[in-house]
Amino acid sequence: YKRQNVGYQQIAYLAGEARRSITGAEWRELLPTMYIWLDWISIPQTKSYQALDDTLRDLSNAVGSIPCYVAAASLMVVLVPRSFHVDRKESCDYATWSRRGWCVAEFQARCLAEKEGPVMILLGGEETEPFLVRPRDAIMFVAGKGNFTCCARGHIIDGVPIGCDRAQVRDIICLLYTSD
Repeated sequence: YKRQNVGYQQIAYLAGEARRSITGAEWRELLPTMYIWLDWISIPQTKSYQALDDTLRDLSNAVGSIPCYVAAASLMVVLVPRSFHVDRKESCDYATWSRRGWCVAEFQARCLAEKEGPVMILLGGEETEPFLVRPRDAIMFVAGKGNFTCCARGHIIDGVPIGCDRAQVRDIICLLYTSD
């Protein structure tokens, strides 16, 4: 892959030299032109791989567009309240988010995007305050080694063999380093 030029801003951001909070003035400037992309509801969801071809094509196109959505964002907000996942029968929180392959890929895409933008974590609950993730944490999280639902299901859904999402994640991360 051919690497893009990476300016000092991206190096400083990844090294953790970026700001630690967002000021009121910055909020006033950002909000009027801010777009909101909600991960789970912005990507077509299906529990069945015997879904209509259009749904599967939409899913593939949406997944391939993740870097564009994340890179265009002025701010990435991660909502990770402590909750219970009914389908997987497990607790979910910031710690589990940081181990999920797709979540880490989105975080890395935000940190590696040409346009600077912080990542804010909202844990929920009255006792916690939102915080900005240190960009250097992107280096510690490895999307390809994260947890993927496809792997947990043995790469079979509804009796149909499916590919591993790790290859898609690899392609998405590689897109961030290539240019036309």
